[in-house]
Amino acid sequence: MTRVPTIAQAKSHLSVDPPDLIVVAQTVADGSALSLCEDVMEMDLDYIPRILLLADPDTMMSADTAIHAGADDLLFRPLDLAAFETRLIALDRIAAEMRGLTARKRMAETSLGQLRDRYEVLERDLVEAKHLQQSLLPPATRDYGSARFSIMLQSAHSLGGDLVSYFPVGKTKVGFFAFDVSGHGIPSALMASRIAGLMSHQSLRRNIAIAFDTDGTARPRNPAELAYHLNEAILNDIRTDQYFTLIVGHCDLETGRVNFVQAGHPHPVIQRADGAIELAGDGGYPIGLIADAVYEESEVTLHPGDRLLLLSDGVTDCIDPDGNMLLEAGLIELMRENRALKGPAFLDAMIWTLNGFASDQDFPDDISALLIDFSGGTPISPEP
Repeated sequence: MTRVPTIAQAKSHLSVDPPDLIVVAQTVADGSALSLCEDVMEMDLDYIPRILLLADPDTMMSADTAIHAGADDLLFRPLDLAAFETRLIALDRIAAEMRGLTARKRMAETSLGQLRDRYEVLERDLVEAKHLQQSLLPPATRDYGSARFSIMLQSAHSLGGDLVSYFPVGKTKVGFFAFDVSGHGIPSALMASRIAGLMSHQSLRRNIAIAFDTDGTARPRNPAELAYHLNEAILNDIRTDQYFTLIVGHCDLETGRVNFVQAGHPHPVIQRADGAIELAGDGGYPIGLIADAVYEESEVTLHPGDRLLLLSDGVTDCIDPDGNMLLEAGLIELMRENRALKGPAFLDAMIWTLNGFASDQDFPDDISALLIDFSGGTPISPEP
């Protein structure tokens, strides 16, 4: 126990060697003892119990004044040693609890700081990963003379499992795909990147949707066979719990004929030049879900002024504040309202309409789309 004769010395001593208990005597109502209690409360110290020792209960301050100023207990002289010992036991128990709380708080603050640092690293990694994922996409729009291809991708999270793309196949055809990996976040994004690498617009020689004849001429692979082999590869080679819906095919720039396979992805939507809307495809099984699944090729023909829209279920599953989905009926109405718009302008209008439908709530799922506007003009060879 250290005895300090003056309040000023006591305040100086606190910062050098904080005690486990403070007993401060106040002989006159000058507030100096209370000032010490207030200073202890404001200092960055572990909890120190404070007992205020008063001379006369009839002439000194009220208990409320002392407690509010920072005293933890009041005793009066002459001191009752038994009562004093009892108070010390109680205050020591409280001090131990407070020190434990302080230690846990500091541990929590340290852990929080570490988590914050890791979160910042993760955020930087996610931003970089998103840039890498975006690099898998071709230009947002490209005009091939007789047809314009436009794409849109809006992820609900930092990374998404949706992807759309198009790529040249020889002098007269353009291949395309749209897929949606089950789940969300990093696992879905990794799977999406792996699938995209198999049909990359950046490495046509490695693109499994393209075959090359002995003379080097490129031609599209049969979409049904391609879907079958992808399904077997996911189930037997990659061995993941994830699956994905897919549309893959190609468009003939000269004839407007589109051949494709639908594997669980939403139906392609055709909007004819006169505004009439048709749903194409036969549904099909998602890729990576059922072994030995058989896929059927579908064919549609686009005429000048027609358009073909491929989109993920994030569009039709978009919900309003009351929980109602847009569904196919809402999509058809959306396409009719924006019939005059082409290419990226149409896709921007679609997102704007969806935002309005959702009352600017965050979309719960990724939204992706590929749009083919067929004009029937003179084709421009898609070969790089």
